[in-house]
Amino acid sequence: MARVITLDAGVLIAMLNERDAHHNWATEILMDSADAEFVMPALTYGECLVRPTQVDLVNAFLDNIRGFGLNVIDLTADGAVRVARVRAETKLRMPDAVVLATALENSASLATTDARLAEVAQAQGVEVHAPR
Repeated sequence: MARVITLDAGVLIAMLNERDAHHNWATEILMDSADAEFVMPALTYGECLVRPTQVDLVNAFLDNIRGFGLNVIDLTADGAVRVARVRAETKLRMPDAVVLATALENSASLATTDARLAEVAQAQGVEVHAPR
């Protein structure tokens, strides 16, 4: 079974923006993990699409990420209960709780540019990939 990496929005956003402070790291982690299965919650995927939609570049964004084989995961009613538990236990913001719950549910590692999310995920026993 291939390893699974849950992506936070900041990873894709940084990878596609050469001016982003985490661009090189994000590009490197995605290239170095080409053998992994990438998953992302639908809410987080939507977060990635906001800016490209605002500047009428959503189709270009989608074309750029098409080759990753990203598995976008819908939130079910049972999943919402798991997210609520993660949020209640960790005090993370809801978008971050969704990402962490997805990583936990899929026994996946987590790639994020968010230091707080990385810290909390590690405390929950999740392997974290984050910029240094």
